[in-house]
Amino acid sequence: MTRPSPRRTTLWGAVFVAAATTPALAEISLPPLFSNGFVLQQNAEVKVWGQAAARQTVTVSLRGHKAGAVADAHGKWQVTLPSGAPGGPFPMQLESLNSKLEREVYVGEVWVCSGQSNMWWPVATRPGSPETKGTENPFVRLFNVSAALCEQPAESVGGEWKACGPESLVNFSAVAYHFGREIQATQRVPVGLIAASYGGSGVGQWTGQEALETDPELQAIREREAQENAERAQKLERLKPEIERYQAALAKAKLEGLPLPVAPRGFGETAPGGSRLYNGMIRPLQPYGIRGVLWYQGEANTNRPDEYRARFSALIRGWRKDWAQGAFPFLFVQLAPYQKMVSTPQESQWAALREAQLQTLESVENTGMAVITDWGHETDIHVKQKQPVGERLALLARKRVYGEPVVASGPLFKKLEVRDGKATVHFSEVGTGLRVRRMVLESVITDTRNGTGGALHAAKDEDQSAAPPALAGFTIAGADRIFHNATAELEGGTVVVSSALVPAPVAVRYGWADYPTGNLFNKEGLPACPFRSDDWTRELQNHAPR
Repeated sequence: MTRPSPRRTTLWGAVFVAAATTPALAEISLPPLFSNGFVLQQNAEVKVWGQAAARQTVTVSLRGHKAGAVADAHGKWQVTLPSGAPGGPFPMQLESLNSKLEREVYVGEVWVCSGQSNMWWPVATRPGSPETKGTENPFVRLFNVSAALCEQPAESVGGEWKACGPESLVNFSAVAYHFGREIQATQRVPVGLIAASYGGSGVGQWTGQEALETDPELQAIREREAQENAERAQKLERLKPEIERYQAALAKAKLEGLPLPVAPRGFGETAPGGSRLYNGMIRPLQPYGIRGVLWYQGEANTNRPDEYRARFSALIRGWRKDWAQGAFPFLFVQLAPYQKMVSTPQESQWAALREAQLQTLESVENTGMAVITDWGHETDIHVKQKQPVGERLALLARKRVYGEPVVASGPLFKKLEVRDGKATVHFSEVGTGLRVRRMVLESVITDTRNGTGGALHAAKDEDQSAAPPALAGFTIAGADRIFHNATAELEGGTVVVSSALVPAPVAVRYGWADYPTGNLFNKEGLPACPFRSDDWTRELQNHAPR
C-alpha cells in the first residue's frame, strides 16, 4: 500500500476537519426568544432572526407565507413575514442548504414586563405553592429573561418559553401573570409575557446609552453628572497618598493575618453606571414584535424625584425608537404607599416621584398609569398583593389598547376653583361617580429595621346603607404656603375643601405623603390619584442618582 505524502496527509486532514465542522456551522439556530412555543404579535409584520452558515440562504415558512434571507459573513440572518390572525399552535419551518428546523408557534398579544423588584416579585418561589394551583393555561406563555448587566449591548438573552402553570410560575412575575391572565380571558387570544426585571434598579440602568447621551430633556442632568464626576475625580486625586498608604497596609494585614484597616472615606466611589440592564436584558429583545410594555419601577429613584419625569420620559422615547414599532402602549404602576403614616402635612420624596409619574402620563403619548394607593405597607416596600396591580394594568390595556368600554382609572385632578373661603376640586375619570370608602388597618407586623407598621386597605365588608366615613387625605394652604389638614366633603362630582385656619385658600393637596391615607375612590373601586394644585418649589433632599 502506498503511503500518502506528508502534503497529502495534511490536505486530507483539512478535509476531515472541514467535514466535521461544516455541518455544525451550517445548522440553522434561533435565539432563546424563538424557543418552542413562542408567541408572535398578531396581525403584524414580525421579525424572525438567527444564525446559519455564512452566505447561506435561509427560508422561513409560516401559515402559507415564506420569507428568505442570506446570512451575512458572521452567519446572522433576519426575515420579516406576516403573523396573521391569533391562534395556534402553528408549525414554523426553517430551511437552509443542508439544515432544517421546526418550531411550534402561537400568535396573539405580546407584552414586555419590566422594572425593579416589585415587577420581579414572583407568584411563588417554590414548587407546590398554593398560589400556583389551578393556573394551567397553554394560551398564556411565559418567558423569563435571565438577569444580565452588560457594558455593551448583548446579542441575546437567556430564557425559554413555557406554558403557564404551577411549574413555570415559580419565580415568574406575579404582576405580569395577573395582567396576562386577564388579557387572555377577555381578548380570547394567546398572550406572551416577557418578564425582564431586576431588584433595586434605577431608571437610568434601563435607558439606552444613546438616549442617555442625546435626549434633550436630559441635558441638565448630564451637566450635573459631569460636574459630579469631575468633583469625584478631584477628590480621589486628593486622596491618592492616603489610598496608597491604605493599600499597603491592607496588603500587609492580609499577609500577616492582622485586622484589616479602614478604607479612606470616598475610596471606591465610582460614577453611577447607566444602560447596563438595558444592554443585557432589553436591547437583545429588539426587534421582537410586541404590543406594548408594562413598567413597575421608581422606588430606586426617590432620592432624586425631580429628575424622574425627564428620565422616565427619555426611557420611553428611547425604547420606542430602538424597537421601531411606533409609539406602542407603555403602561406603568405609580408607587405604592410606603414608610410611616404621618398626621401632619409635610414634604415627601415619594409624593414627588408619584407626581413625576403623573406628569409622564400627562406629557407622553399612549401611556397609562395604575394607581395603587390602597395597596402598600408602612414597613414593607414590596407590595404583596400583586393581583390588583396586574388587574389594574389589564383594565388600562382593555380600554386604551383593546377598546373596551370599561372604567380604567380612578379620579384625576382636573382644576381648582376658590370661592368664599372654600376650594372646590374638579376631577376627570370619575366613572359613574365619586365615593368615599372606609379604610382599615391590616397586616400589622414588626420589622427589625423599621419597627411596627401596617397597611391601610379599603374595607371588604362595607355597609352600603351606612353613612359614609369622613373624607380624608386633603390639605389646604393660603398665600403663606403652609399646609393644614382640611375638611373635605363630596358635592356631586367635586370635593369641597376648607379649613378654619385657612380663610383664603390658594392651594389644595391630596395624598401628598410617603404613605397616602386618602379614601377617595370612584364607584368602580379605583382610587383617586395623589395630586397638588400648586407648583411651589419644594425642599427635597436630593442625593446621588441611581
